Amino acid sequence: DSSVSTWFDKSVNNNDFVQATAGLKPTFKTDGLGAGKDSIYFDSDGMSISSISLNTNMTLFVVAKFSTVGIVMEHSINSNSNESFLFNAQGIYNTVINRSGLLYTSSNSGLFGGNQLGIGTMHYDGSTLGYDVDGALGVSTTGAKSNTVSTQPLYLNSRANSSIFGVGHYAEVIL
Repeated sequence: DSSVSTWFDKSVNNNDFVQATAGLKPTFKTDGLGAGKDSIYFDSDGMSISSISLNTNMTLFVVAKFSTVGIVMEHSINSNSNESFLFNAQGIYNTVINRSGLLYTSSNSGLFGGNQLGIGTMHYDGSTLGYDVDGALGVSTTGAKSNTVSTQPLYLNSRANSSIFGVGHYAEVIL
């Protein structure tokens, strides 16, 4: 096991998640998911991409196993998801788009948690926002939002790397 300061992007986009603060670095776990599958383990810590622009046509995939439900990703300049989005695995709002007005999905079932490996998906096409766990939940809501997209940090497993951290294993993140 070792601390992770950079989770390298395997694409050509160089969107690496980083964490420079020693006390907030997640840990690489050999066989963290069992069956020989490695993971990056977050225990009340997070990582971020310092600057990324995500458009209104986006689908995010996360393969993870959380021991507690928590934040999956937030794209925002602060911990309020202002003018961007939140992909959440806890509470009442699973996904939030806040671009010139709030649009959210809400469900208290099908959330990540309980040490169950799952594939979480958030998709937004400019008017419909959806959230799925293992392709089965299918919660969605509709409401056109502004296409204005700003370049902001993308936080993994936290709100602005400062609050509401999750605990669990990430195997893959696809943007």
